[in-house]
Amino acid sequence: VRLDAGLFGPLDVALSEAPAAQTSAGLIQARTRVLTGRSVLGFLTAAPMADRPLNDSLSVPSQAQDLDALLAEAESRRQDLEAAARRVDAAGLDVQSAYGQYFPSVSLNLQYFLQRGTDPTNLHWATLIQASLPLFSAGIIEADVRTALSRLRQAKLDYSRVRREVRRDIEVAMENLRASFERTERFRVQVRSAGDALEQADDPAIAVGDRWQVEEHRDDG
Repeated sequence: VRLDAGLFGPLDVALSEAPAAQTSAGLIQARTRVLTGRSVLGFLTAAPMADRPLNDSLSVPSQAQDLDALLAEAESRRQDLEAAARRVDAAGLDVQSAYGQYFPSVSLNLQYFLQRGTDPTNLHWATLIQASLPLFSAGIIEADVRTALSRLRQAKLDYSRVRREVRRDIEVAMENLRASFERTERFRVQVRSAGDALEQADDPAIAVGDRWQVEEHRDDG
């Protein structure tokens, strides 16, 4: 209408079509991301997600939370951090087991005692209980202890690395959330301005008034 009224030229119309085409391309890209996200979600959940409706039940906080509180929550919910902590516990038990080889051990040989064909004798009673003293195994035990300690240090390093990764993820997510809050405010301004422009563009009285003003200026000229 404004082109017919002479308010806009062909170049202005072309410039107006450019953001419309850009918005359409963004819509196509968003739909592609939706399909890709559903495919990834189906892979992670081992369930067909192509035709299932998604429920947006994510509650976004009104403001960024405290970093220490988020770290405490991550320690109780992040499975990778929990697995790293369990590996440290298992490595600690291996160290205790390796140190335990230095002490004497006592065992019961019930198989030999139950498979005897005669009445139990002193020899049978002696073979029932066996004691072991590590007199000549100090080198092997020390090597086992050092190996267990090395695995414990490696497990602790892995746990520290996972904690740093969790902290990095939380800090990045907090920064992205803060930036999203700021972009949301800008988007609200854009939506309000676009709504006002759309309302004015759809008002026939405004378009007729613009055309009348153009024709009046032409008559005066």
